[in-house]
Amino acid sequence: MKKKQRNGAIPTAQGTTPTAEVNTAIPAMGLDVGTVNIAVSLPMDHARPLRRQANAFFTVPFNPAVKEILVRKQMGFIQRNEVLYMTGEAAETIARSFGRNTRRPIAGGLINPREQDGMLILEHMLKELLPPPGPGGTRVGFSIPGEPQGRNGAVVYHEAMIRMCLERMGYQAEPVNEGLAVILAELSSTDGSGIGISMGGGMCNICLAYIGIPVAAYSIQFGGDTIDAMSAQAIERPASRVKAVKERSLDLNRPPADPIETALQIYYADLFKRLCLSLEKQLNSCENISCLPESLPMVLSGGTVMVPGSLDAFRKALGEIRLPVGVSDVCLASDPLMATANGALKHLINQDAAS
Repeated sequence: MKKKQRNGAIPTAQGTTPTAEVNTAIPAMGLDVGTVNIAVSLPMDHARPLRRQANAFFTVPFNPAVKEILVRKQMGFIQRNEVLYMTGEAAETIARSFGRNTRRPIAGGLINPREQDGMLILEHMLKELLPPPGPGGTRVGFSIPGEPQGRNGAVVYHEAMIRMCLERMGYQAEPVNEGLAVILAELSSTDGSGIGISMGGGMCNICLAYIGIPVAAYSIQFGGDTIDAMSAQAIERPASRVKAVKERSLDLNRPPADPIETALQIYYADLFKRLCLSLEKQLNSCENISCLPESLPMVLSGGTVMVPGSLDAFRKALGEIRLPVGVSDVCLASDPLMATANGALKHLINQDAAS
């Protein structure tokens, strides 16, 4: 009989050993544990300051020959009992070859309760991406989502589990709101004042901040995965096929070329509409908004806005609502996939400068 793990406990497993790095006493790092990707931002003087990999895994029965190939090709994996857990890009490559989907430690922006081994996999991937902690415990600013609308307290467990994982690895873990991190990374010219929106695979995170202080922060559990799933359901096509079209050929600036693009454009418009209506409702219910300047810049980040035409489509949806504060400009982050991690690092750097 398989022994069950207690909640929060992480079992041991054998797997690939992360490439050894020289410990250069990195003082701080920024970490974004997203539904689709894990991103790490280090000080720019480091040899590899920006790191990212898919936050996914795929399982196959243990086979010595398969294990040998994975080791030889330096593909990430864990062996536990009679199962091989392939991780990151290796998982996505193998899953595509079998015509199946990967599994994820994070779902809807939060720890996936349906994956009992999710934290085991996540810790393994973090060990591959993060340089080893310094003697005093390197500080890691890790992003956390805003409270999902209608689900107060949903972030508490997620934050605690990520913190426990990092502290077990020897780091000093400090949470940073995801939307605020985007503001800190991209709106330095306004001293951290503006609206940051991170549109990931599992959720959209929104934060309005003034001089780096959050005034309103929340999330909605709709994102790129929602677009894929709803589009696939509407036209009865595999979600993997829909996702492939979205990533390779979708352009919201031109008419759709086929039923898949038609469905994707419909659900992109629906996501932007939901997001803007939530922003209108949330900000109009916030008493402190009237004390802010007349207008603020807005920046969009995350993999969902990397589809061409996303910025114009979002601006169109934004023009159909009324906010209690003006929006002076809407722009895309300079690096949409790294903005949150970069901002989490910036948060720690700002703290050090102020102390």
